[in-house]
Amino acid sequence: MSEEDAAAAGVEGGEEEVKRIVLPLTVTIGSHATLLLVLQCPEANVAIDACKALLSFAEDEEDGATQIRTTPHQPVEPIQVLVNLLSHEEGELQGLAVTVLATMARTEEDSRLRTVELEGLAPMVKQLAHEDADVQAKAAYSLAMHAIDDPVRLAVFKLDGVDGLVKLLGSDDKDVLRNSCLALTNCAKHPETLPRFFELKAMKALIELLYHENELVQEQAAYTVGYVVASDDNRRDFRRLKGVDALMEQFASPSKVVQQAASFAMSQAAFDFEIRREVRAKDGIRPLSKLLASDEPKVVEQAMMAVANLALDVPTKQAIAVLGGMRFVAGLLSSSDPPVQANACTAIGRLVYDFNSAAEFNEQDGAALMNDIVVAYVASVEKFVAATADLEEGAELPDGVEEPDENVGHCLFEALCSVTEHGIIRQELRQKEGLLERMTKASQFKNPDVADLAATATANFAFDAETRPMMLAAGVVEVMVILSDTDRPEAQMA
Repeated sequence: MSEEDAAAAGVEGGEEEVKRIVLPLTVTIGSHATLLLVLQCPEANVAIDACKALLSFAEDEEDGATQIRTTPHQPVEPIQVLVNLLSHEEGELQGLAVTVLATMARTEEDSRLRTVELEGLAPMVKQLAHEDADVQAKAAYSLAMHAIDDPVRLAVFKLDGVDGLVKLLGSDDKDVLRNSCLALTNCAKHPETLPRFFELKAMKALIELLYHENELVQEQAAYTVGYVVASDDNRRDFRRLKGVDALMEQFASPSKVVQQAASFAMSQAAFDFEIRREVRAKDGIRPLSKLLASDEPKVVEQAMMAVANLALDVPTKQAIAVLGGMRFVAGLLSSSDPPVQANACTAIGRLVYDFNSAAEFNEQDGAALMNDIVVAYVASVEKFVAATADLEEGAELPDGVEEPDENVGHCLFEALCSVTEHGIIRQELRQKEGLLERMTKASQFKNPDVADLAATATANFAFDAETRPMMLAAGVVEVMVILSDTDRPEAQMA
């Protein structure tokens, strides 16, 4: 054979040359079940394309996660296929697989729990130390989505996931930082994880991130601070590292998401007496009060909760009053946003503590505003009860019928328990037509928490001789006799 013939035959120097075969194959796959089979292909480039297609299916289909998890007739369980890919040598494939699992976890509890059962968390935690920042970010996000459930939070912690996530707080990549903070936020909701945050000095890194140039990193760092500050050791670190100064600076941020997150963090930190005193000393209530006038309801909601928690001691109540806080808070009782309205009720219950504050509450027409909330809440409960009386358990609600907001109900009657301890407020409230009747009805609602608070608030009116005949006419005595025979101590005391 001549050299020319040998070259033509793919042989050089008598040895056969091995060439990679590239097939120009383009196919349309009509089922995600086929994609799962292709995912198990040993060729990484083929598996990558299949994983991209499966990710699109999981994101685009309303019940994509359920369809993937329950795919029938597969040689290997679908989630197990994805878990296996988390340890693949190809980084891009790892990142795609962990993103599919995150997408499924975000929408379906069964997917989250099944991934845990199949030991999928361990390779995710390992990915946090991957050399590729993109894989780190995706692994952190997936852990965040799986840590929605309390048992999973503890499982992540036991696999040293908190350690890996805290290490990533020193990253230069904004996506890694944001997703790590998101995952740490969810992990911090389990109380057993909080001592480890202190041991790792996580608070220092989090407070530094409050000054990060990216507002989304600032936002997530603030939420993490809000949950981590729940323990005594972490609160001491928060004070020592000037966390109050950092949050106060964020109140003035041009970003509403940062304002909201910083307000949330302050609302949690404000449970500590020393922090409340520091905020007061540094005039931190003033910039926070300005947020109550925001046009973003979620900012107002969190700022209102921060004001309410700062008002847990008398000196701060006085400082809030001096800044006109009662006017802002009372005005928000008429908000159309239920969370804002609920937090305004909580704040009112704490700000009204003596004769002067009660008088100011009346000056701001607080009695009329709270009566309006009672009217709306009781009507919503009665409408819901009437519409669902004949519905079978688990049936869908009729059009136009919504469940009453129990958070509003709780905060409303808890506030009424507080403000009705003041005679001048009771005097204003008893002039509102039908109020006692509605409060008496609320004392019989099925929700025992709301009912007991309504009963207690109603009972406070008995302090006034002028109101007792009105209570008799409203049937209060008969209802209280029935409540005294329940097994609920709060109802019996009312």
